[in-house]
Amino acid sequence: MRAMVMRDLAEFVPTNYYGELREYDIETAILDHMLGKKLSYSAAYSSISKRQRRASDLLVHFGYYRVTAWRVRLGPEFTSWQELFGPLAKTAAGLENFKNASSGDASSLVKMEEDFPRRVQAYAACLPADEREEVLALIADESSKVIPINRGWEDKAKDIAQEVGLEKYRSGIRQISARSVCDEVSARLAKDPSTHGSQGARGPDNVRVEGLKGWKFIYPKEEKEAD
Repeated sequence: MRAMVMRDLAEFVPTNYYGELREYDIETAILDHMLGKKLSYSAAYSSISKRQRRASDLLVHFGYYRVTAWRVRLGPEFTSWQELFGPLAKTAAGLENFKNASSGDASSLVKMEEDFPRRVQAYAACLPADEREEVLALIADESSKVIPINRGWEDKAKDIAQEVGLEKYRSGIRQISARSVCDEVSARLAKDPSTHGSQGARGPDNVRVEGLKGWKFIYPKEEKEAD
């Protein structure tokens, strides 16, 4: 979902805005939130398309949800964003945004989860039929009304797979599948201990079969996926 939103907003992302950050880094979530707010509420962007405005709205709330979830998990150990993340900031933009970042509590997470389907549906209404079906399929069933966000190592694997796929695409490769990216995804996951299994880092086969189950590369707008 984020990959689609970022594709819609690519022309507004400042050069090196995310630096070397990975998609699932907490700094990325804060930068997402700040960028979405700027595009959604600044008069300088009042002429952006309806689709881009709805994408900006999603980016605001995706970022805020992830930051809030992180804050809630920290619990009483949390002191301040500046103290906790400042020394770890990977980009000047990330550090600056940490100074102003705030978040809600567990109750606000529930409210956001309940509200996500409405926001996704509003975004989907601006899309062509084939893309609309893909987006709406990401919404959880009617009984839970929760969009699956931050589910664990499998989500990180899918995020990395999209990054690897884009790298391959830009190098000229057009046939991109879970099998073609699983080795690199496994290597990058190995650097993040939170994604390891009971026996250590996950191998390519485990990543392909479990982590990338159901994953499909989202091709850039100008290129449709090959049959």
